Amino acid sequence: MVKSSDNMVKMLLTSPGIFNNGWQPSIIPEKIKIIAFSSGRPLTVGGWDMAAKRPKPMLTAVPAGAIYVLSGATEDLQEFITNYHGKVIGETINSVNYKHEGYGHILFAQLNQSQLLK
Repeated sequence: MVKSSDNMVKMLLTSPGIFNNGWQPSIIPEKIKIIAFSSGRPLTVGGWDMAAKRPKPMLTAVPAGAIYVLSGATEDLQEFITNYHGKVIGETINSVNYKHEGYGHILFAQLNQSQLLK
């Protein structure tokens, strides 16, 4: 439930995201809630591991353009935005760090209450 004192922001994935919890990034603190999520079809991502000379495992990724609507106290949201705006939040799965491969680049935008459908 969103409190009237909470603010909201949009978090946009500008590159596909690979997360341990499927569509949900684990970097979002407990004080901040995901109240809406919009995405296209999931992507299947793989590739070739040049060092190991073998294929990488196929994983499901959240497509670029996915939008998360986050709600929380102003201070919590501001700290989260300061730490992650314009950064890459990909996660490590099967000892592959997808953050270093550019998966999960995010941007934030302020969301006014008047933008929500009532």
